[in-house]
Amino acid sequence: MADAGSVKRYTTFDRIALGFCVAALLFLVAGGLVQIRRPTLGISSLKPLDANEPTLQGMGFAPNAVYPSSPVPPHHGNVSFYGSWIESGRSTGSVYSRWYPAVPRFAIYISGYLNTPGNRLFIEYVTANSGFKSLRIPPELAPGEAWWVREIELPKTEKPLRFVIHAIDGSSATQGWLGFSDPFVIQNIDNLQTAKQILMILLVTAGAFVSFLSPGILLRQRYRTLSFAWIPLPGVVILALLGLLAWFGPEAIRPRWICRAGLAILLLFACYGLAGAPLATFTSALERRALAIAVVIGLLAIVKSTYSLGPAGELYAGRISRTLEPGGRADSRISFHGVQLVALRASPHGHLAGAFYFPWDYSSRGPIPSLAVAPIVLSSPVQVDSLMPDAPWQLFDPQGFAAYRISMAVLASCALISVFGLAAYVLPSHWAFLAFLATVSAPFIVHEVYFTWPKLLSAAFVLIAAYLALRCFYFWAGFLVGLGYLVHPSALFGLPALTAIAFLFGSPRTVWVSVRRIALLALGTVVWILLWRLLNQGHFAQDYFLSYITMTVGTKLTWSNWLHSRMDSALNTLIPMNLFLFHRDSQETTSIYESSPPLIRFFFQYWNTLPFGVSIGFFLTYLLRSLWFGLAKKAVYVLGIFVVPFTIFLVYWGMSSGGLTREGLHAWVIGVILATIVTWQLFPCNSQVFWRFCNCALLFRGVEILFMLLLPTLVSNNQLVQKQFEVTDTFCLAAMPAIVGFLAFYVFFFAEGVRKKIHSQQILN
Repeated sequence: MADAGSVKRYTTFDRIALGFCVAALLFLVAGGLVQIRRPTLGISSLKPLDANEPTLQGMGFAPNAVYPSSPVPPHHGNVSFYGSWIESGRSTGSVYSRWYPAVPRFAIYISGYLNTPGNRLFIEYVTANSGFKSLRIPPELAPGEAWWVREIELPKTEKPLRFVIHAIDGSSATQGWLGFSDPFVIQNIDNLQTAKQILMILLVTAGAFVSFLSPGILLRQRYRTLSFAWIPLPGVVILALLGLLAWFGPEAIRPRWICRAGLAILLLFACYGLAGAPLATFTSALERRALAIAVVIGLLAIVKSTYSLGPAGELYAGRISRTLEPGGRADSRISFHGVQLVALRASPHGHLAGAFYFPWDYSSRGPIPSLAVAPIVLSSPVQVDSLMPDAPWQLFDPQGFAAYRISMAVLASCALISVFGLAAYVLPSHWAFLAFLATVSAPFIVHEVYFTWPKLLSAAFVLIAAYLALRCFYFWAGFLVGLGYLVHPSALFGLPALTAIAFLFGSPRTVWVSVRRIALLALGTVVWILLWRLLNQGHFAQDYFLSYITMTVGTKLTWSNWLHSRMDSALNTLIPMNLFLFHRDSQETTSIYESSPPLIRFFFQYWNTLPFGVSIGFFLTYLLRSLWFGLAKKAVYVLGIFVVPFTIFLVYWGMSSGGLTREGLHAWVIGVILATIVTWQLFPCNSQVFWRFCNCALLFRGVEILFMLLLPTLVSNNQLVQKQFEVTDTFCLAAMPAIVGFLAFYVFFFAEGVRKKIHSQQILN
């Protein structure tokens, strides 16, 4: 396992690993010393063109007429606030502010409910070229009883001359009021608070990586033959148990101190273990590279989530729990509610949990992700409270959501290491690493890491289960699927593929033996399902998920509509551009606030469909060729492991027809990519020109990923960076292309190396 000449000699990998360990220890220290608060802005109000002009013209708004509990935002400088909450939220009206000179960039504070029908807030301006123009403040920005900063940059090409603020309160609902301020220029920000938040992002990232990876690495240090597929599992289990202890531990000891004490022991042990034995003594060069690439994917996700701007229609835009995507999927923040229950030691089925999970229940989702990230979140300098995570967005918030988001992204990226472990069992080392690179660099995988829901972690348990099934440990394979079910219920959809593996692999292949293997798989899985049902006795609520099989999309349930809905789902998932061309108006591919433009809808394909999820170039080259050879040479394997499980999921999922990959096919997508490389290894391409072209498709993935990360956001905004986040936004805009470029070129050159190696062997033979 050790590389020649590397024993007892520390390499760059070792120094980086020890650096992460030191930073993780500093994270624990900072958790008890640093105080995080919203940075104060230094502002100066714009002077109106005519100081004698009335402050407001119109009716229904008045100075400081906002909900009484709305706190004044932290700022230095004079600025006036206006609102339509005149004795109640039912007052209506329309007003114009004074006229102001058009400056390159300015900001206003906004408050209230822009997303309530009838409410509008505009910046209307006069230009030298095209007369009167209007710029609407997007409806997804709904601060409620808070003040958010909205930075505005008028289009320079139109040569704006002057502008006015136009507010319309057209709603008589209780929560129907609006608030805005005089325009102002941000002169400076609280650099100390900003530096603290940047520091905590770095330290939490290091703490999360070391906490999740070090137990598996140290276990590998002791047992050198342990498969790399197991590396993510020990850390997840240990931290979940620590989170459980913090939740139900002694009343006299607060959860944060239990978490900090447990992490201190873990991190000190990690530092001692890695300092005593270089990584090269118990890992191969490719294994160390797999660890490094997993870290790179996690860092890319964290950089993406640190960038302050998002696409038009982003769900929870402007809030600490912003999802980074349009659409109605709030799943990326659901696991945070579990962290809140741990921090407050609240009942999983009490009133607070009911409010958090409505219309679902705590038992509807698995507890492991919340429990696993809770020790890291609670060890941070935050105060997790009982409120919804709707506070104004900042780099690292005191409510703990940024720490949660970072931890979830790290958890997902660490889970990808199991991909290499499984690939290494079925492929030669260089092919296994190519399969790993082809998987983790897929746009779908990158997206699912920064979307921070637990489905990739759930998929990792299925992959480890597949490894066990291939080694004929059928009960334990089912046991891992059941444990994955406690991460996310989608793990159960790995069972059909594992059943096919149990039937197709191993010997003898008699009916009795196959039945016995499948029974062991089911028994291992049922253990955890029954345990979860028992723990939630009287509160087990998953009946709604069972009803998906009878659903159709927006139509009455008939056999015709049922079949039509499933056919749409299949075509949208498997056929390139079908979702965008023929179902562009689907409610699954648009913002919940207002209809999304075509560009936004186009990029939904990268996390809803297989062709774009694996990258369109990879799909048209590597994957289609492998599918052809797979069906021609190994049809029973393709049908059993991939076609039948997909069909079962297709029959089950009727809640939407916007593409199925995001709905629970994460393990299936990873399996498809792995099978693609396995097929290429079994049937190498004889045409070197075509193989080079295929590798160029891998390189083109970098363009697709970068567009997915940035294009919807950049097109949606008239600015690249916000003044209040200028340093981090500039860094993120530089870091995302750099990381994606490195990843794309690394994958390309490694794939080229494999091609040349196989070509040389073909010549020799």
